[in-house]
Amino acid sequence: MKQARIHCPYCGSLATLRPASAIHGLSDISAGTYLYVCRRWPACDAYVTADRRTKQPLGTLANGDLRHKRILAHHA
Repeated sequence: MKQARIHCPYCGSLATLRPASAIHGLSDISAGTYLYVCRRWPACDAYVTADRRTKQPLGTLANGDLRHKRILAHHA
């Protein structure tokens, strides 16, 4: 599975594929999950979840504010 080449819309850095546990810590939710994370993380707080099977991003990188707005939109 080829890693996608994604640039952060906030700072322009490349994003790298990392285990979610590196960001969220060890938990049942993060087990087996991967994220595309801005290389400047944690200074730049942008990331997006990757598909468990294909490892392709499930959207665009989002900072904390946009992730919160997306959660609210999904709840609506």
